[in-house]
Amino acid sequence: MNTATDIFASAAADGAAWLDEIRDELGWIERADALHALRAALHVLRDHLTPAQNAHLSAQLPTLVRGIYYEGWRPAAATSAERSLERYLERIENELGARAELDGFDVAQAVYAVLARHVSPGEVAKLQAGLPRQLRVLWEGAGAS
Repeated sequence: MNTATDIFASAAADGAAWLDEIRDELGWIERADALHALRAALHVLRDHLTPAQNAHLSAQLPTLVRGIYYEGWRPAAATSAERSLERYLERIENELGARAELDGFDVAQAVYAVLARHVSPGEVAKLQAGLPRQLRVLWEGAGAS
């Protein structure tokens, strides 16, 4: 039987593994940068999805990543209808804050590649299909197109 400590340790290990994969994708050393990248790319994606799409995607995320995904979410706010790749990347860079050395495009591609390795191919295909065509370039190499 799992103890609460085992459950928390497992959740922490899952979250750390995601951060390590993002670091590998981007070639970074600092886990803190990977955490900020994960948060920024997931928040901007989340804000482009409907509540139902968010529920389907989040059901496949590890506990800690799911918490980051929903952090600060306001479901009553309208889903972003932004179609411009430039504006999408600007929002990621704004979420990154003082980490100006991080490129929004690279961050998005790295995080979405990791996401695609951990959620079902069908979910990745649905996510891609629901995004404006300009934004799908961020998912190249990250599953179905």
